[in-house]
Amino acid sequence: MKLATVGIAGLMLLAALVWFGGRERSGTSPLSIPTAASTQRFAESNAAALARPEVPHTRVVDIIDIVESAPVDVEDRGAHPADLLSILTAIGRADARRDDAELSARLPEIVGSAERLTATLDLLESGRLAAIPDARRGALIVLAVGVARWSRGGGPSDRDGVAWTTELLARLPRLDEDTRAELVVRIAGAEVAGHGALDGRYLTVVLELCRDHPEDASTYVALVDRITDDAESLRPHLQLLQTALGTSESADVRALALRALFLLEPTAALTAALQLVESAHGDPALRGILARAIARAAPPEQAVELLLELRDASQYAAFAELASRPGAGTVLREHYNRLAAAGTDSIGRRILVASMGAEDPELLFGIAETDPSGDVRQQAFLTGMLRASDDLHGVDALRSAYDRRADPSVGIPVRGVVISADNAVLNSRGPRREAALALMEVVARDPSNDLADRLFALRRLRPYVPAERLADVDGLGDAPDEPRAQSLSDILDQAVK
Repeated sequence: MKLATVGIAGLMLLAALVWFGGRERSGTSPLSIPTAASTQRFAESNAAALARPEVPHTRVVDIIDIVESAPVDVEDRGAHPADLLSILTAIGRADARRDDAELSARLPEIVGSAERLTATLDLLESGRLAAIPDARRGALIVLAVGVARWSRGGGPSDRDGVAWTTELLARLPRLDEDTRAELVVRIAGAEVAGHGALDGRYLTVVLELCRDHPEDASTYVALVDRITDDAESLRPHLQLLQTALGTSESADVRALALRALFLLEPTAALTAALQLVESAHGDPALRGILARAIARAAPPEQAVELLLELRDASQYAAFAELASRPGAGTVLREHYNRLAAAGTDSIGRRILVASMGAEDPELLFGIAETDPSGDVRQQAFLTGMLRASDDLHGVDALRSAYDRRADPSVGIPVRGVVISADNAVLNSRGPRREAALALMEVVARDPSNDLADRLFALRRLRPYVPAERLADVDGLGDAPDEPRAQSLSDILDQAVK
């Protein structure tokens, strides 16, 4: 499995996040939002929400590759507890050391034995491994590799691989919460021939788990999150998916079913998506999950239309997801151009621009100089400055917008200038970086600016320059930092109020 990274989707979401640094709520003091650096740290800590599949990185696929070339011991020689513990402990320690030679020698001793695989699950279920971390780690690895090795057929020893995998899934609720979650992550991270290890044959057992244990539905859905990559395995289960979409009480199950339906019956899926989004007013969690499903699976043109209807915090992460899909960038640009030509929906234009972080920055700076909405112009600068570059044009255009800030038809707010320049500093070197620093210093020194805006610029400038360079800034002194939003939901809430 490839390491999950923030990537394009993360860049899109960062663009949306830093926009909110310029927003103010009426009747309150201005909200200071983290700049790109702190937002990057937040995004990296939540990379699972920004990339596919929605599971952290594991070594399952690497380990599968290791054992693929190793002979599998298919003789069930028994599962003496002490012997099994010794092997599991060795596997856990070998994985911690990244000792592939040891793994290739020890894993086949268990993966090829139905009795030892089942005994491993028994040990994990009993809780005895909680006091033996290396053996517990080894057990999680063994079971995940066993699923990846046998889930598509064949089987350890004389047992059918599908039956064994189904039994393991059915026993997941017996594991303690942490162990269950970790095992699910490892299984969900495994690949077979480029697809998730679990295909359509496991839909029934997974949906039964979701039905019987609704409090853990999101965990179990993760097992088949990538099932929509494998249309052929889904087609025999179309009726089951349609039923789940219409009747399941789990938003995660309905989103999975909707993504699958877009793959199998796109016209019916579009109708269902419209109905679901309309009925989800007042349920932000459901709307957010549906938005991600639409972004991942609907044809890009239809996805843009549907997502722009949401008008709440859920659409920002969804547009980040959509923008990461092949060909979606063209659709986003064309939709923006249509709205700009008509002079309509400035909020929609701003959202689209926030999703264009993978585009040529010159396109974004062109929007920043021509869009009639100050909010959209500000977003274009914020997004354009997130890309690493040595070109001075963006900073020059930003300086021009600052100089004309009093004219609402061409300027942008002072704080938007500061945050955009801050982004340029973080993503530049040489003359462009120095020009961005100089612009922040101009804002901090300019006596025509409000004191709060000058302090805002000064705080962001201080980490980058020697203290003596700012010692003579007249009338500002040291000011306490303003409260900063601490979570993604805090930031997005500000955008929709």
